[in-house]
Amino acid sequence: MRYSKAILDGLNGDFQTYKEMVRNRAGGIAVLREASRNRVLYAFCESLVNTQGQSFDSHLKRSVEEILSIGNLWQSKLRQTLLFVNSFFLQHNVPYLVVKTYRSIPYVTFDVDVLVHPSDFTFISAKLKELGELGKHPGKQTKKQINFFTSNQLTVDMHENFSWQGSTYLDGSFAWMNTRKQEIAGVICPISSAEVEFLLEGAHLLFERRYITLLDYIYLRRMSEGPLNTQLLLEQVKNHGWDYAFVSLVAIVNSINHYFEGSDLNFRLPGSRASECSRKEFDMPYFLSPLFVTKIFYEKYQKKGYFPKFDFFYYFFTLIRYYISGRRRYPYYIEWFQP
Repeated sequence: MRYSKAILDGLNGDFQTYKEMVRNRAGGIAVLREASRNRVLYAFCESLVNTQGQSFDSHLKRSVEEILSIGNLWQSKLRQTLLFVNSFFLQHNVPYLVVKTYRSIPYVTFDVDVLVHPSDFTFISAKLKELGELGKHPGKQTKKQINFFTSNQLTVDMHENFSWQGSTYLDGSFAWMNTRKQEIAGVICPISSAEVEFLLEGAHLLFERRYITLLDYIYLRRMSEGPLNTQLLLEQVKNHGWDYAFVSLVAIVNSINHYFEGSDLNFRLPGSRASECSRKEFDMPYFLSPLFVTKIFYEKYQKKGYFPKFDFFYYFFTLIRYYISGRRRYPYYIEWFQP
């Protein structure tokens, strides 16, 4: 049974499809599980309670109430972390951006990403060390990114640029262009432009996660509704050797939107190619095909001489593990609640 459409409708306050598909507790739990794997469990349950009140299946009531209770604690941690970040950087008079954290709907995250200028990275790292524990990343990445841990807060991932194991995905100066203010969990934060966020989300999906959740799709769709500067986007991906991968990803997201909404995205790239996503019906998350992922690795190697052997083999390891686990163990994500 396919539940992704019912979840999407429910997030918009329409539970008609949900009611038609869910006839018992087992069906309701299946929907919650799919919502969890798509990182929209908290928002879906919040919409379910706000829209349906107490009229939904009484067998699910306890599960939904527990989900919201735990989700509220995570939201509180997110808020406290953002308040700390705002206060800390203001105290030290250091420019910063909260990146890869804002989404158009509330969700549970385990960390907050913060970008600083390279010239401030060492100074801020030392100041953070006075307040808590610092975690290092393996290899070259430890010179570009650190993790900050302290009690009652989410992990703060601090970056001096957007690179991974020696490969970059956009210019450092580009990340600071047209910054803006955005409310996240009730806290006003400085964030990067829509173009930068679009590229960061794309790079994360293509080079790390390699599958698209409903949360990703909703965010990319919402960003595509605004005026994005396609020339700037294409310049960045071409300069950093992932233009084929980026244009292909946009085509996939457009196909997903066509499946769910019956129309194309407002945002289209010149020279967009046919999408690999051609199935008539599918569930989310949508996994990029192994062939496409191999092409992504090849493009980076061909254009930039970059081939991360560990990432390449780890991708196939996590993919095989995903299927062996009965499609329950998702790469790069631990569920915060298992219905």
